Amino acid sequence: MSTKAPKHHTLQSPRSASDLLPTDKESYRILHERADFLAMTTLDTKDNKKNISYIKFHLGKQEWYGIPYHYAKEVIRNITPTKIPFVPHYIVGVINRHGALIAVFDLKQRLNLQSSNNENAHIILVTFNNITVGFLVDHIEGSETYDPNALDTRLTSRWMVKSEYIVGLHQGVIAILNVESLLSDVQMN
Repeated sequence: MSTKAPKHHTLQSPRSASDLLPTDKESYRILHERADFLAMTTLDTKDNKKNISYIKFHLGKQEWYGIPYHYAKEVIRNITPTKIPFVPHYIVGVINRHGALIAVFDLKQRLNLQSSNNENAHIILVTFNNITVGFLVDHIEGSETYDPNALDTRLTSRWMVKSEYIVGLHQGVIAILNVESLLSDVQMN
């Protein structure tokens, strides 16, 4: 059995950055392809920074809405709010979440939409200005992103409580909710 110690190779430090560049054409081509790809990825990331992610959900059978994720704190299923007396008609009750009592709004009633009982409803907890409330929605569809500068103008309707509750329309059909306006009105009431 041999007891020779392994040879240690010493790495020489490059004298300049140009010592690290490839010398053959194929390696140089690959380096440029990678640099071009990374440059495109960086540009795409910059473009996506102006896009806002949101939770897409149904209210009723044909109404699509969205809440930006930066307001949404949690989505809850299979919890029934406890009814409380002497509250506005759009408050369906309260829930106890992590030791805090949170009012739950029926968004259909708040937005003057036809209300219906949905046993598969979700509650989206939203927060703004240290106020946390739950928004009762019929069905969560998923998430998407929108460019705030590319939203269609919100529609006005005699049925809607305030047009300020809608920031604009994404893809012409998904109403992006103005959470700040909705919750600011709660503070005044």
